[in-house]
Amino acid sequence: RHIVASNISSGKNPRATAEGLAELGRMFADGTITARISETVALDAASAVLDQLRRGGIRGKAVVHI
Repeated sequence: RHIVASNISSGKNPRATAEGLAELGRMFADGTITARISETVALDAASAVLDQLRRGGIRGKAVVHI
């Protein structure tokens, strides 16, 4: 499947720029890449979902609505 993963939280990663994030947005939009969203929570539940992520209790991504 030729999967390549990048950690975009590092300042050394070229995808961590505005242009890189725009490219990732385009890739999500056209279906080149996908994300497994496991949890969608309101801002007041962000602390609890972050605790779950830290403990490995969530597989995938968590979305926090602001």
